[in-house]
Amino acid sequence: MKKKILLAMFLGAVILAASCGRQFDPYWRIQDFRVLAIKGDPVTIRPGQTARLSALIHSDGEPVSYKWDWCPVRVTAQNRFECPFTSEDIQALLAQGLPDGTEIPSGIDGTLLNFDLGTEPVARLFNPLPAAAILEFCRNIQRQLSEALDPELAKLLPTVDCRRGYEITVRLTASSGGKEIIASKRLTLWTGSDQINTNPRILSAEIRPANERDIAKLASQLDWVVAGRAHDDQWVVLPEDSAMPIVVGVPFEVRSLVDPETVQTWQPHAPIGSETELLDPEREALAYRWFTTLGTLSDSRRIFRENVNTLEEASVTALTVSEEALDACLRRPDGSCEVTVWTVARDGRLGLDWIERKLVLSE
Repeated sequence: MKKKILLAMFLGAVILAASCGRQFDPYWRIQDFRVLAIKGDPVTIRPGQTARLSALIHSDGEPVSYKWDWCPVRVTAQNRFECPFTSEDIQALLAQGLPDGTEIPSGIDGTLLNFDLGTEPVARLFNPLPAAAILEFCRNIQRQLSEALDPELAKLLPTVDCRRGYEITVRLTASSGGKEIIASKRLTLWTGSDQINTNPRILSAEIRPANERDIAKLASQLDWVVAGRAHDDQWVVLPEDSAMPIVVGVPFEVRSLVDPETVQTWQPHAPIGSETELLDPEREALAYRWFTTLGTLSDSRRIFRENVNTLEEASVTALTVSEEALDACLRRPDGSCEVTVWTVARDGRLGLDWIERKLVLSE
């Protein structure tokens, strides 16, 4: 009995200490410097293609400095995404992957084997190598890491099956306002597979009152809300170059519409040891993540799955900005309160897209 009392007292003290401590913002509320996502376009780089690398960053108006580099294996946050190889190591491994007498393509030292990708907001990575060379290079990397029999090195394996593509890592070191963030993005060098992943594409973001009962009241305050119109017909496109007005204390639904043609049908690889190499064709799943600078979200993450929901249904969240939240508002020069919302859609195969829109609060 005494042990139970002591345990209860201990748990009570822990709960009390937690409740008295700092109240941290949820992951989806963005009020400081943050790298939200990195995109490579294309996400699968074929021979002769150049991938365009960009980042979705919130810096609260402060200037941002960029430093891009890449590594020919997977790297982890544990080591600040540092690459365990030098360009000389890769040069030697690559030479092993080319047929006898084949010269390394001209310009490669300034592109693929130069790990430094520059300091511009947008970086570019060119792939000058034939698929056969990348495939053999991948197998050489796998063989050397496997022979090392080191569990930590095994984590760096670029892929289970080199025929699916060779995964590399791009690292971004972003700095703003005295803070530094290191983030990474994986891309695929094409090795001949018929299944080439592409990024999903978000076409637009839309907004409507979350509750049908609020429509009549809001119609007298917001010119984009129409009284008498059905709730399903209240969706309005959020403009790219201006802020859409909303009302404090009223929930609004926001959704981001993905082009259905960019949600691919593909065949997942069967587990190792299976009788077949590929599973039945299926449509990609999409994971939606929402972020906001102010207010609360009903959902910060949802999944689209074929035959479970639709792209429209999966992409909806509700945003509410209360009176109490206004203290943390980023005020515009005219004194109005501006809110930024983002959606990031990922396909689970390294592809992604995002959209950013502005709202302004009618107080």
